[in-house]
Amino acid sequence: TVPDPVKADDVLMSDGPDSYSWRTVDFAAIEDVRDKVYDHENQIHGNPDMAPPVTGLIERVDDLEGRVDSIVGTDPDDHVTQDELNTALYGTGTSPSTADDGVYAAIQDNTDLIEEINTTTIPELDGRVTTNEGDISTNASDISAIKTQLTPTSHETILTSVDNGDGTFSTTWAANVHDGGVLIDNTDPWDHGQYNTLNDAVIQNDGTPTPRAMLGNLHLNANQRISPSAGALLCVVTADAPTVNGVYANLLLAPNVNYDFSSSVWEVKDINESKWLYVRLLSDGGKWHQVGAHYVGEPGGLGDDSGVYQSHYNVSQEPQTITSDRNAVSAGPVQIQTDHLITIEPGAVWAIV
Repeated sequence: TVPDPVKADDVLMSDGPDSYSWRTVDFAAIEDVRDKVYDHENQIHGNPDMAPPVTGLIERVDDLEGRVDSIVGTDPDDHVTQDELNTALYGTGTSPSTADDGVYAAIQDNTDLIEEINTTTIPELDGRVTTNEGDISTNASDISAIKTQLTPTSHETILTSVDNGDGTFSTTWAANVHDGGVLIDNTDPWDHGQYNTLNDAVIQNDGTPTPRAMLGNLHLNANQRISPSAGALLCVVTADAPTVNGVYANLLLAPNVNYDFSSSVWEVKDINESKWLYVRLLSDGGKWHQVGAHYVGEPGGLGDDSGVYQSHYNVSQEPQTITSDRNAVSAGPVQIQTDHLITIEPGAVWAIV
């Protein structure tokens, strides 16, 4: 069987007739041996491509043999002398055992190199391979443990630090417990209202007197504009019940439409205003509660229905008109500034109590 490699640059080696394993080999030592072998091969075979070119021992011996073969019947000046032959064989030595150059010296160098490889280099490489295999096994075990540690146990858990009590820390997967508000580390799709995009609500039966605003999940789409087409008289507003407490949402309501918030997910007053109105919502206990409201572009707000009073300015802030289809009440005294005209249209009533 051929196992999968555990890291780059490993070498597949046989462990037996039918078994293989990946091993890490120290190529530096092998390359050093290779360079020594190449050097001795150059001495034996020669290398004309080197600078300067090297004449190998084989070529030198061949030359000597050629000269010996040509001794008979040739000029004595062309004959190889005994000294020349000894130099080619032994260098300055006189026998194979004392050779310091020539054929016998090269043979002895190669013999010594092979002996060094067998007795030192190969066992050293075997030791390094064994060490590397142990390191690989340890690393594989560590990687497996880290992978297990980094794999969440549930989609509702987060990786958090743990104080071991001895000055060290570790990590563990723990329940994603928070205060129910916006998560600072939210990511798309921003499922805790952490964004400011204003989207148009889906309107069913749009263009009829009784449309329905289908808001869906306000966790995912926390800012919606409800704007039925002309002719709408009563718009029923529906949404999914909140599943997380402490999430804020905003509704922008078009004017001159009755809005019905009677479903079980709302704690919001029914609304019918003559101006664009922002309604601020907060999730709590499986419902969306109104916590504030104000007209677009105007200060103040309509408050909510959870307190024991509603407040207003006791000094006019700007000119205002109470239209003929509205009545108004204020808690006195109320001061009208000289440049602020309060217009009360016929049919309207303003009571100051």
